[in-house]
Amino acid sequence: MMNKKRIQILDLMTILVLTTVTLCGAASAREAIGAAALAHTCLLYEPAHYGTTYLYPLNPIEWDEEYTDDMTEALIYAKDLGFTTVIQTFPAALLGSGREDDWLLLLNEAQTVEIDIIAYLWPPTTDTGNPDDPFYYDDLKAFLDVVGDHPALLGYIGLHEPVEPEKEISADELRAFYTEMKDYAPNLKIAHYMGEIAYWEEHREDGWAFSDGMCDVAIVWHYPFRYIDEIPVYEREIVPLVVQPNVALVHERDPDAEMWFLGQSFAYSEHTRNLRMPTPEEMEDLYLVVMQEPVDGFMWYPWGHTEEYDARLGDEGMEEQQEAARNIAETHMGYASLEISKSVFPAGTILYPGDSVTYTLTFTNCGPHVADNTVIADPIPSNLFTPTIVGSSGATVTRTYDVTFAWTVYPLEVGDGGIITLTGVINPDLKTAINITNTAEITAPVARDSATLSSTATIAVSELLNNLEISKSVFPVETAVYPGDTITYTLAFTNYGPRVADSVVITDLVPSDLLTPTIVGSSGAVITRTHGTTFAWTVDPLEVGGGGTITLTDVINPGLETVTSITNTAEITGPLVYDSPTLSSTAVISVSLAPPPAPSEMKIYMPLIRNG
Repeated sequence: MMNKKRIQILDLMTILVLTTVTLCGAASAREAIGAAALAHTCLLYEPAHYGTTYLYPLNPIEWDEEYTDDMTEALIYAKDLGFTTVIQTFPAALLGSGREDDWLLLLNEAQTVEIDIIAYLWPPTTDTGNPDDPFYYDDLKAFLDVVGDHPALLGYIGLHEPVEPEKEISADELRAFYTEMKDYAPNLKIAHYMGEIAYWEEHREDGWAFSDGMCDVAIVWHYPFRYIDEIPVYEREIVPLVVQPNVALVHERDPDAEMWFLGQSFAYSEHTRNLRMPTPEEMEDLYLVVMQEPVDGFMWYPWGHTEEYDARLGDEGMEEQQEAARNIAETHMGYASLEISKSVFPAGTILYPGDSVTYTLTFTNCGPHVADNTVIADPIPSNLFTPTIVGSSGATVTRTYDVTFAWTVYPLEVGDGGIITLTGVINPDLKTAINITNTAEITAPVARDSATLSSTATIAVSELLNNLEISKSVFPVETAVYPGDTITYTLAFTNYGPRVADSVVITDLVPSDLLTPTIVGSSGAVITRTHGTTFAWTVDPLEVGGGGTITLTDVINPGLETVTSITNTAEITGPLVYDSPTLSSTAVISVSLAPPPAPSEMKIYMPLIRNG
């Protein structure tokens, strides 16, 4: 039986939706759940029982030793396909024939090849057709008297489709059957072909409901084909709508019961219903969709695995179907689903040389198997300096010291995982913008090959930009100036780092209302005049913390006849600087009209008075 501790708790809203929609392929159901129902978990469960049904035919009616070789060949074939369990029909015609021991022939061969058998006495003799006496137990009990203690026998099919239309058995009758037969053979599992339990609970009118004490194994199925324009089309999105509510229902009402899913793998060509032969890709996809749910068994319904039945198959590709079953077993059975994710902090921001970054590696074993000798590797890119392991939590990891960085985890149990945190410093000497990509990987001998075995984190590193600043002031300040006055400008510039700034350019384009601009002097960093431009200088290099001043004078155009403002802006630029307001500075002077004459130049005229 499957480890019930690994049963996931489905999202409550999902359960509510699933229990209220119609599960027979309605478009509304598909729209309600959609693709989310197919990918709600990374976990891929491995069924405790994986196999096929009706491996060996009913005919001839009497089994005897001359068919032993055929039985052995069929069972070995099933074993080679990766199957662990077979639901096998046993001919009821042997009852009372004196050859009932022929039933043991197949069980003996199953024991030899180590395959479990669920027996099915056929045709079933439990349903008498009498409502007052629904079950006739004697034939089934006689069969169990012969085979019931066989080591290869896991259990038997009790009832066939007891909830399907025209075959309805009441809940009380189902519990009565289980009680009667469990008392008779308590060590064997009782399995029923239930169909879609949740669907029939909603659509039966007699209040039938699944509950504890009905069976040990509930076998449900859904053939995901629907006719569209007379062509049966595979509808994978319907499968979770069947599996999920049945899993939830069985595990909720009878936690000790198992739920097996019966998948279609073959069909006769003459079928007019939606039971066409699926492609190998559809077979594998059906398995993967179902095994995202915690079912305890996955059985293929081959509709014949022998030459007799093969002759009735009109579709080509029987060998491909058989190989598909093998590939599913080899690819998805016995492995562990490992996951690793890598994140970086800070994320979503531009980083610069010399910045520190923190990486977090999160790893998990989603099961279904323990992963021994798990290795986590995180090769550090060359532009990340001083990588340091900050810590780890969860599963114990052991550092491999000849690799930067690698750890082993032994063992990594199902559901276990951990976190590793490390830091690094971006190469301070980077001169150009780059992306630093860092990929972590997790591997193990039993790791299932998937995209989750590696995870990449990328950081964008910009060039290391400098903080440059320039300021411009004018003298006189807050004093009226007039046409013909001389004014003095002072430009002060600084490199606040964090590194030497090369090819810095300072410009001061003199407005046309300022005449005879003259450089008075400079101090601090050495500047070089760029001739032909009024004015421009280069500073190369401009050290961190370095700067200087430039002083120049101008004469306001004496011919100005109107009040005006003269604006003068200086700028500082470089190839690797932050774009900020400090890269320019503006000085504004207001020019007034010509001032009145000085007092010494004023003349006073007195009136002339003559006597007489």
